Amino acid sequence: MKIISRIKKKITYNENEFEGFYKNHHIFIQREPSESSICGYIYYIEVRNEDGIYSYGGYWSGERSDKYYPDMEDAVKEALIGAQLL
Repeated sequence: MKIISRIKKKITYNENEFEGFYKNHHIFIQREPSESSICGYIYYIEVRNEDGIYSYGGYWSGERSDKYYPDMEDAVKEALIGAQLL
């Protein structure tokens, strides 16, 4: 099962932005251009708990090689793992 399909309350979901709630945490991810990244973009990830307290976040490239470019599914998975929600 894909990670994004587990998230029942999605506000925005497309290749450039994701916003939703999972286990009372607000997840916001935005894909941004990056000249330093092989694939030409990086993700800004922010996860906050129900009190608005920052749980996890920052910039993430997700590149593992010059042949693999991460997508929004990978970024959401990184957000959930980083915030210890999976």
